[in-house]
Amino acid sequence: MKPNSRFITTAVSLFFVLILNAVSGKAQDITHLRLHRQADDASVNWGSSNAAGVSYFLIERSYDGEIFETVAEVAPTGSSNYRYRDITVLPGMISYRVTSVNLDGSSSQSPVEVLRLLRRR
Repeated sequence: MKPNSRFITTAVSLFFVLILNAVSGKAQDITHLRLHRQADDASVNWGSSNAAGVSYFLIERSYDGEIFETVAEVAPTGSSNYRYRDITVLPGMISYRVTSVNLDGSSSQSPVEVLRLLRRR
């Protein structure tokens, strides 16, 4: 049985990314992500452990859980907690994630969270 070279290359690449992050001591910048319905809109709430080193946050939304679109860019305020109200969201199962883009060009992403909006009132 011949080993799958694509899988091996991916696994080796992931291993080196994990090692580099561990060696550099880089922490995950997004500490939490929570979604709530706010009237007909979605409220995206997140925390940052490194707001001083953040250039901006990207709020990303997906209706299929795979293809994400950027819906907002939020500037850091020095706070550890942030909120964005998505007033353009459509009903359905909506996935969100937040990407923290740092001043040094590096970035980190939150885990994906899902919110279900049944309808607009």
